[in-house]
Amino acid sequence: MRRGAIAALPVLAALGAVLGCSGAPAGAVAAGISPGTLQSALSGVSCVSSSYCVAVGSAGHSANPGPDTVPLAMIWNGTQLRETAVPLPKGWPLGQLDSVSCVSASYCVAVGGYGSGGSGGPLAETWNGRAWTATELPWPARKDYVGIAAVSCAVAGSCVVTFDGASGELLTGTKWTWREEPLPRRSAVGVLWTVSCVRAAYCVLAGEFNRNEHDSPLFELWNGRTFTAMKTGPYPDPGNPEASTAMSTVSCASASSCLATGSTTQTPGPEIAQSIAALWNGKTWSFTALAGPRGFGLLSVWCVSPSYCMGVGNTNHGTVDNALAMSYDGRSWTVTSVPALPDGDRSQFVSISCVSPAYCVAVGGGWTPPANTVTNAGLIGFWNGKSWRLVTVS
Repeated sequence: MRRGAIAALPVLAALGAVLGCSGAPAGAVAAGISPGTLQSALSGVSCVSSSYCVAVGSAGHSANPGPDTVPLAMIWNGTQLRETAVPLPKGWPLGQLDSVSCVSASYCVAVGGYGSGGSGGPLAETWNGRAWTATELPWPARKDYVGIAAVSCAVAGSCVVTFDGASGELLTGTKWTWREEPLPRRSAVGVLWTVSCVRAAYCVLAGEFNRNEHDSPLFELWNGRTFTAMKTGPYPDPGNPEASTAMSTVSCASASSCLATGSTTQTPGPEIAQSIAALWNGKTWSFTALAGPRGFGLLSVWCVSPSYCMGVGNTNHGTVDNALAMSYDGRSWTVTSVPALPDGDRSQFVSISCVSPAYCVAVGGGWTPPANTVTNAGLIGFWNGKSWRLVTVS
């Protein structure tokens, strides 16, 4: 199977090009970006407390949405957002940030890409509490850089980054190195979409691999020295031998408790047949099918303990998309009501970070169809343990 045919996550891949919103609801937070001139999309968030979160994404000119974007980073202090300047490598005017991981208010790493016109590469931005520092990440000359990055830091100076492909960047101290994660035997290609570190020597990466024209869940473990494949049990049978199954997000509360979510898609076509969840007990992954609203999918999950996780994504009812959130208590999933945007505007969440069952922050975007004719708005959702409150950033 050719590389481009592996089951993908088109919602994530096209995020910067499709999110938008014509107007902000009451209580919206201004971001310092002029509506109608720049359009923002938020793709990653990391919180260290209820009074300190970092959200990242991209901002682009509404006259030419899509690839012509600049990185966007904002600090939430518990009451308001503050936009921060994000430098790019010298000579590169464009870029975006896909993911961020903070271990304190004075240490965060955000990752994404820089470049234009088909040139560029992977980017890391390090936050010291006052300013961002840009670093061009090493990348093998034999590999094409295609974007989509996720990062997780267990402690300051110890991070793992994964991209669209079986490859990884490791930070030890102040030096980034590139390591290739092994694929299962006889697999043609693999993709690792997500990573979660509970300590410097224990990080879990999740995605998919292809063997014999069929995509299956892939989990890798970084033990501080090497990557190894993790054992998986049987996953739900979609009833279609040509269907493909991929994991899109993972979060670990400990080395013996991780939760991943993903979906099974029919082939040909991108239709989702079944959303699934996988639990790691320290020895093996076990899978279950997820029940939820019509057309739902979870794009990000965060666990604060084995008995509390929150997953976010969206539901799709034909032409209507709404942000979705579901909590997990260690036994079952419960849909938590997310307010709809006014005037029929569409919305979705793509990333979440929680500090407790009573405090989570999710980010994504909202837009008014048709998406290519209006200004984007980044979307932020705040969970207080009982309900969600939404604000837009335009």
